[in-house]
Amino acid sequence: MTAFILTSFCTKEGYLPQGAPTSPALSNLVCLRLDHRLSTYCKKRALTYTRYADDLCISGNKILILQKSSYLIKEIISDEGFTINSKKEKFLGPKVRREVTGLTVTPKITISKKDYCVYRKRIYDLVRNEVSNKHEIIKGILSFVRSIDKEKEKKLSTFYLKQISIIGED
Repeated sequence: MTAFILTSFCTKEGYLPQGAPTSPALSNLVCLRLDHRLSTYCKKRALTYTRYADDLCISGNKILILQKSSYLIKEIISDEGFTINSKKEKFLGPKVRREVTGLTVTPKITISKKDYCVYRKRIYDLVRNEVSNKHEIIKGILSFVRSIDKEKEKKLSTFYLKQISIIGED
């Protein structure tokens, strides 16, 4: 009975909806064994294992250790019933800009230049068009960017205020 109740909370018409509030918790439950196995393996080799939903990241300071570990890491992932999307698999050296879950993580954690431009354009479009809750949407964008990179949020806030003053909005 408990399983039925929990299933009814987590599904819609018999399916798991993408982006549901329950998704992170379910993802963590499904990946519990995988996380344990990979984090134990990585810790023994001075590697760092992180996961956000279905994005896995293994990092370390010694490329040779990463290269040697790659095969067994893939074996663990496969053994746990998961498939690696080879199009998303990346092996990056120390001088390469790295992105994880849409954030640029080198040399510091920030939003990518591409995403910054998307947010800037979105603010521009919102200010110039009749959208009932546009200022709340913009505040949400600015809040998200601030949580990652305060400098880029300041630039976007300045841009936002300038756009408001250009069209004469209060």
